[in-house]
Amino acid sequence: MDFSKTKGAGLFLNYIVGHYVDNKGSNVSYLKKDAVKGLEKYTETTLKNLSVFERFNIYPEMEGDVKELLSRILVLKDNNNMELSETGYGVQFNMLIILSIFEKIIDFAKKRKDEKTFSTILIFDEPEIHLYPYLQRTIVKDILKIAKGEDEKFNKILKKLFDIDKIDGQVIIATHSSNIIEKDYKKIIRLFSNNNLVDGISGESLELSEKDNKQLEMQFEYVKEAIFAKAVIIVEGESEFGCFNKFAEKMNIDFDRSSIALIKANGANSIIPLMDMFNAFGIQSVGVIDRDKESETQSAVHLNRFYTTSKCFDSEIVENIITKRKYKKLEEILVAYDQHGINRNIQKGKLEKIIKDFRYEDVTVNKDYRFDQVTHSDRIYKVMYVAWFENNKGVLLGKIIGDLLSKNEIPICYQNAIKKVKELSDING
Repeated sequence: MDFSKTKGAGLFLNYIVGHYVDNKGSNVSYLKKDAVKGLEKYTETTLKNLSVFERFNIYPEMEGDVKELLSRILVLKDNNNMELSETGYGVQFNMLIILSIFEKIIDFAKKRKDEKTFSTILIFDEPEIHLYPYLQRTIVKDILKIAKGEDEKFNKILKKLFDIDKIDGQVIIATHSSNIIEKDYKKIIRLFSNNNLVDGISGESLELSEKDNKQLEMQFEYVKEAIFAKAVIIVEGESEFGCFNKFAEKMNIDFDRSSIALIKANGANSIIPLMDMFNAFGIQSVGVIDRDKESETQSAVHLNRFYTTSKCFDSEIVENIITKRKYKKLEEILVAYDQHGINRNIQKGKLEKIIKDFRYEDVTVNKDYRFDQVTHSDRIYKVMYVAWFENNKGVLLGKIIGDLLSKNEIPICYQNAIKKVKELSDING
C-alpha cells in the first residue's frame, strides 16, 4: 500500500499526488535535476562494469513523469518513523478497508454526470481479520458513518478531490465475528448448511410478538455470539452461567469444540423469546429453567426445556448434594468462596425468608446461626446453605461450584440439558 500503486487501496494515494500536481501546473520544479543527473551518471558508470547490464543495454534514467516520480518519493510512516509496511497487519488492514472505499469513488467520479451524492453498495468480507475486538467494532462504526454520509472529515475529502457532497450507501458485511454484528437482529442474514445446501434466514423475516421483540432488542447485544453456534443452551442467571461450562467438561463435552453457545438470559422470562429467535434463525436451542417459573413458561411450544426438580438453582445444588450425603462438598464450596468460611453468620430474618419462600415448613428459627454451630443432621442446615447460595449467587460462585462438583454430583436436570444440546449440535454438525 503506497503512493505508486494504481490499483486497490493505493489508487487513492496515487490519485492525491496526481490531483496536487495537476492543480500546481507544469511550471513547478520538484527536484534539482543537475544533482540527480550526477547520481544518474555515477550509477550508470558503476553498472556498466556488470556484463548483464551492458548485454541488455540497461541503464539508469531519471523519471520524467512528475506524478510517477513524486508517488515514489512519498511513503507512509507512523509517529515512530516506522513505515506502514513494517507495522502490524492490524494497522495495515484497518487502513486498507477505508482506502478501498475510495477506489469505488474514483471510478464513480470518472463516469458520473452532475451527481453530487455517491449512491453505492459497500461489501466487505471479514473486515475483522487481524483486528482486536475494540478495533473490529470501531472500524464497523467508521464504515457505517461513512456510508450514511455522516463523517464530516470524510465528506470534506470528497468535496475537495471529487466535488462530491457525501456517500449514500448500503453496507453488506460477511463476518465470523460477533463484534462485527449489529445490535439489531433484524439486520442479520444467517447463512448455514442445510442438507448439504447453503440456506439463509433474514432477521427481518422473523415473526415475533411485540413483547418478544422488545425483549430481544434489549438482550441481543449480549447473546449475538450464539448466531455462529450449531446449538445454544440458555440458562437463567449468573451462577448457572459460571458453572455450566465446567459441568460440561466433567461430562467430557467441550462446548467450544461442539460449537455450542452458553447464553445467560438474566431471568426465565427471557428464555422463551431467545429460544424463539434462535429457532427462527435455524439454531436449535435448549432452555434450563427454575421450577418456580414453570407455570410462566409451560405454554411455550418448545420441547427442549429442562426444569430443576426443586425451586431454583440454589436449592437444586444444595438439596442434590445433601441427598447424595456429600456434606463435605457444601463446606468446600463455602470455604472456597467465603473468607469467613464456617464462621459465616446467617441472620434470622434471611433464614425466615428462605423457610417461607422454599416452603421448608418443618423448620423453625429464633436466632442467627453460624455454620460451625450446626451439623448436617440439624433441620436448619439445609436452610442455611440455600440462604448462603442465594446471597452469593454470581459467576464466580458458579465457577467454584463447577470446579468442585464431580460428574455424579451434578444435578440430573442439568446433565440432561447438557446432553441434549450436545445431541442437537451433533445433528447440525
